[in-house]
Amino acid sequence: MQRTITLTALVISLGLVCGPLSAQELARLPTQIDANGTAYISGGIGDMEFRQISQAGQDFNLKLILSEASGAYVANVVVAIFNRQGKQVLDVPAGGPIVLTRLAPGAYRVRATYEGREMQKNVNIRAGAPQTISIAW
Repeated sequence: MQRTITLTALVISLGLVCGPLSAQELARLPTQIDANGTAYISGGIGDMEFRQISQAGQDFNLKLILSEASGAYVANVVVAIFNRQGKQVLDVPAGGPIVLTRLAPGAYRVRATYEGREMQKNVNIRAGAPQTISIAW
């Protein structure tokens, strides 16, 4: 009986000590603003950062997933997004395989360059309808 009580107290104590660490781990990544005034978050390297960026995803309406054709995630991708008129609305180096951004409703062209190879995709952003685009080289 004493052993059960001691073990229970140990588990509760461990939960109290480790609980705040989990909350800190899942603190959201800071939103950044590029030179065009567009809000974005880039990252997703490692389990903790991947969980953080996934948690932040609900606040953005476009999610880009960057990978090789094999499915392996990539970083160091230059991402540029252009509106229907051809005006650049986002230009950032991706700090990880996931880029989240908040765009006004409308049609856009996404251009991503990885190791000198460029990929382009079109996306139509509608209010209340988040979009996910996968780009693979």
